[in-house]
Amino acid sequence: MSMGMSMGMGMDMSMRQSLTQQLVVSMPPMNWSLLSAFEEEGDKPLRFKKTQLDVGNMTLEERLAVVDQANEVFRFAYTHAEGTDKNGKEVKKYFKIPLMRDYNVEIEDIKIKISKDEYDRATTILNGSGRFQRIARAVPYLQLHSDVKEFVESKGGSLDDVVVVGVDRGGRLPSYIMREALGKSEGYILKVDQAGGGSSGEVDREKLDGLIQDRILQGKFVLFVDSTVDSGRQIEVLKRYFDSEEWKTKIGHKGWGVVGSNEHGQTLYKHKNINWGLNPDESFEDNPTLMGVDYANGSHTKVIDTPTKQSEAIREALLEVPRGTILDFSNIHTLIRIKQAYSHIDKAINSKTWRNASRKRGDLGVVSGLEVQALTHSPTQRKKLLVIGNGLEIDLNKDEIDYITRSLVPIYDVIAGTPKGNPGFVLDSFAKIRQGSSQLYQPRDSSSDYDKKDMFGMPIVFHGESKDEFRENLVETAEAVLVLGGNEGTLRDTILSVHAGKPVYVIKGYGAVGHYATKAEIRHNPLLKLADNLMEAVSGLRTL
Repeated sequence: MSMGMSMGMGMDMSMRQSLTQQLVVSMPPMNWSLLSAFEEEGDKPLRFKKTQLDVGNMTLEERLAVVDQANEVFRFAYTHAEGTDKNGKEVKKYFKIPLMRDYNVEIEDIKIKISKDEYDRATTILNGSGRFQRIARAVPYLQLHSDVKEFVESKGGSLDDVVVVGVDRGGRLPSYIMREALGKSEGYILKVDQAGGGSSGEVDREKLDGLIQDRILQGKFVLFVDSTVDSGRQIEVLKRYFDSEEWKTKIGHKGWGVVGSNEHGQTLYKHKNINWGLNPDESFEDNPTLMGVDYANGSHTKVIDTPTKQSEAIREALLEVPRGTILDFSNIHTLIRIKQAYSHIDKAINSKTWRNASRKRGDLGVVSGLEVQALTHSPTQRKKLLVIGNGLEIDLNKDEIDYITRSLVPIYDVIAGTPKGNPGFVLDSFAKIRQGSSQLYQPRDSSSDYDKKDMFGMPIVFHGESKDEFRENLVETAEAVLVLGGNEGTLRDTILSVHAGKPVYVIKGYGAVGHYATKAEIRHNPLLKLADNLMEAVSGLRTL
């Protein structure tokens, strides 16, 4: 798995950059939209817990340094290149690429060779963190602090003099980030209309007059913050006010400047090019749902507050990062171990035992009207049960699905990677008995296949930049796995689940996996629970 930068990060990640005559690096794009990442996954990391650093006695610079160190892995894209050397020998090399938005930079000039171990660790972290956390944690806070400090001092000011003013709307979220980087508890927003290439553009005069009246800018270095500063049109508008002797007298500021990303790494008039770490074109998209503001009707210079649940949650999730909320990677070795499953999967699929495994459905042993034993105690928190199996058709009958549901719904919430076949049947059956007990997980690239983003009474969880990522995250989400028939895809999930350390219940003689597991080497793994019938499998799940 590779995490790539999009064209907006300054490089076309679909490009193929020659490392040697035979060795080529290819990097896939990444969707950098904070809004879509939040709506698909939320702000909770997929495989890691959040934890809070003790930053109470640290200076601002010390805190930012610790935060950046904890999140360093997120400021790179990771890729590998395969090919042959000059002697015709097959080689594979691993690289990390610093994230930046600069179209003048070539991958060849900034790539950093790394070990396979570092590559495996980094890509496992990115995979387990989820896309929203990847984006939020790519911001280099200490670097922002240092760059702006140097910039302001070069203009004769100091950070103590700085007042942060975001250029609405695209600069709204970046200005919140900049406040955190500079240790400012307050900041302000000003709409700058760039119409006419800046020559006839305007600012929100009412808002500017209010800042003047309240003496907010008096004696201050006014630091305007925008997501991107490519054309410089906003600078041309600001010059008419903040360079004008008339307005300088009214405002009373001691200096001003603009910070933001430039696509060619250039520095413009009173501008400092900065690297946000993330892709500002996508991450800070000018969207009312993301920004929490909209243009006032009929106005080019005024905005009105239109807060949304998404805008408020995204802002809080972004800002908890510089305040010391980090991800706990203590389970990273377990996640890396999952990747070792793939060699076992390939061996299993190519084995004679698998080729000869019967696809027939054996008798599950459930008779009509079978009573479910009462639980000896009620669980305080339900576990997640991953259901895998035949996704092409439903071959469970009514008595079997009723028995599964009535036995397990008090103990488990169920998840599955398909809405069809046996797994979909189980999801539907649970949802009918208890609301919120069923959730469908899908690969991110299938999001466009669903007009509605919810199913079985719960939002669909989209994640994973690849099919392998999706499978790994899915099995790691579960606390137990139930196999109900299935073929090659089910076998893959079964082996992945065992490597992930999950108890996996397989019924002997039920489909190809049930037949294979009774004869293959995997039957000796203590995590593979071979049951004689459905009742035995369910009983085992009830006593976990």
